[in-house]
Amino acid sequence: MAEHNFTKNFKKNLAYWLDDYFDDCGIELEVETEHRMDVGNIENRIDIGILDPENDDLRIGIEIEYISNRDQILKNYNNFKNWVHWSGYRKGGLLHIISYDSALSRKDLWNILHRSYNDTSKALDFYYEFLKLEESDLRKHDELAKSLVYDDWEFDARFFSLILKVFGKKYINRL
Repeated sequence: MAEHNFTKNFKKNLAYWLDDYFDDCGIELEVETEHRMDVGNIENRIDIGILDPENDDLRIGIEIEYISNRDQILKNYNNFKNWVHWSGYRKGGLLHIISYDSALSRKDLWNILHRSYNDTSKALDFYYEFLKLEESDLRKHDELAKSLVYDDWEFDARFFSLILKVFGKKYINRL
């Protein structure tokens, strides 16, 4: 499926502002768009990868679901979870940013939450968070990305909880 212009531009801008934030805080995490991960024999690309340059087995993925349907959202979820679970050395967190315009019913949302609760409860070092992206002027993808990183308390809480779970306390004092 072709990438929507909003997703392409928002992803680029969000990665830029996350990298800017990490630089401001003196955090050595790397931010990469279209981060490639092999899941078994399948190549998976994550919209944004947050990587520890010292440990390739630790990462956070951010998936942006703008007009995605339930199947695409679950596919992205399962690919990331499988990458973590297929090695005893890996630890990872997935943050799904799900747009108001995604084709996701309340029942679908509950199914994803239930699945994520079960998957994270297995103590296999997979962590999951999601954030609903409210209606906004999609032409302002840069302002929206910057606002998420610097002004949105809910984004901070969900994203920083993944940083703590995946990378440990190493960066908490600098956030």
